[in-house]
Amino acid sequence: MTGSEWKEVSENEIQVGQLVKVRLFAFSPIPRAHVLITDTRAKGLFALNPLHRQKQYANWLGKSTVQTLPHINSKGQIVWHRYQISDSVTIFEYLAEARCNGEYISPAANIELMYAPEINGNSDAKMIAIQSK
Repeated sequence: MTGSEWKEVSENEIQVGQLVKVRLFAFSPIPRAHVLITDTRAKGLFALNPLHRQKQYANWLGKSTVQTLPHINSKGQIVWHRYQISDSVTIFEYLAEARCNGEYISPAANIELMYAPEINGNSDAKMIAIQSK
């Protein structure tokens, strides 16, 4: 976020202190039930806890996203459980703050069906660079 507006940036344009909206896109050719998504954030990013900032989450992400807020587990991973996803692309979003400059690996996100874990998928891992102000 730059000022009060979201601006799309590449993995190398993030600056310390910047608010980052992380978006994960999940495609399913058929409707699925009990979907679990886990995202291990890059170490230079710190996820904002949606329970502490629910009003800001509603303002920053929009009401449709807030209905399915993630939680942060003991490993620092961002986790969603959705009862159902449709037969299309579903977007999962969360907010993080860039706090430490440097180059980091953003590990792959994982999606699986809770009661059929053999149906799963992973995103690509990426390198991100957080610049000093």
